[in-house]
Amino acid sequence: MVNEKPSVTIIYNGLEKSLEYNPEATVRALLDHAIKAFGISQNPHLLALFNQAGIGPGASSATVTRSLRALRQMIRAIPANRM
Repeated sequence: MVNEKPSVTIIYNGLEKSLEYNPEATVRALLDHAIKAFGISQNPHLLALFNQAGIGPGASSATVTRSLRALRQMIRAIPANRM
């Protein structure tokens, strides 16, 4: 049996990437993973994760599993200053 890691779709500037994640990792770790995957080097501190309704997952120290379960929607990364 193959153990597949869970994945989430991240959208940044209209580009979609499916990223695997550790369910016990923090939301901040997932955001950092997305920033690296998209090669974002300018102002990464302005980015945050949101679902399609524009709702953030809450504390960046919460686990990805807990946050995804609460949001129950695809997460996308958009600049935090556009909230």
